[in-house]
Amino acid sequence: MSLAPGGRLAGGIPAVCETWVRPDAVHTSLVTGEAWLDTRLLRATPESGGTTPGGRNTALPPQGPPARPRAW
Repeated sequence: MSLAPGGRLAGGIPAVCETWVRPDAVHTSLVTGEAWLDTRLLRATPESGGTTPGGRNTALPPQGPPARPRAW
């Protein structure tokens, strides 16, 4: 398994690395994707699902400001 940089760089450093894994030689149609995220460079933010890649989902409202302040 070899990880390759994926997505945008954060300050010139890859914040996400990704790879594809085939679990065994018998079940060759089975493939899974794996990603490693550098939590020193990334931050999770809540999303309501109001937007989706490749389009706009108008059934759900966009996420507003966080309901509670950050603890860190």
